[in-house]
Amino acid sequence: MSSIVLAVGNGKTLFGGAGVAPDADLVRFVDPESPIINAFDLCALRGDGIFEATTVWKGFPVSLENHLKRLANSARLVDMLEPNIPALTRAVQLVIDQYDDPEPGPMLRIIVSRGLDPDTGVGKAADRPPTVYMTRRARCIRWSRSPWLR
Repeated sequence: MSSIVLAVGNGKTLFGGAGVAPDADLVRFVDPESPIINAFDLCALRGDGIFEATTVWKGFPVSLENHLKRLANSARLVDMLEPNIPALTRAVQLVIDQYDDPEPGPMLRIIVSRGLDPDTGVGKAADRPPTVYMTRRARCIRWSRSPWLR
């Protein structure tokens, strides 16, 4: 349990799959300070991905269904695999359950990369699932405290 939660989702299960897999197959939790993004991930190389963010108010993700519908529409618009909404919903709950900071309204972010670059030896696999990251943290940058925005 932590005030910063970082999970890496199983792209094969969360996108293109059907039904809800066992919890252990949905996400794995990682140390928020550990490096986890591959240098050949298209999100890091080209910003090629989609994302959604919502507030989790007292344990309840605000308008989660609408955010996941928008994520699905974004995936369709950029020719990514269709998200498995029931599996994503369960994965979001697993991330929420790991959070223990007293902040009542932290942000939940879902970031989906197209995966590893197929033009490299690293990403040549024919079955390239998206890379999915989920974060939940209490302390976000506040506009009034950002000196570069003044």
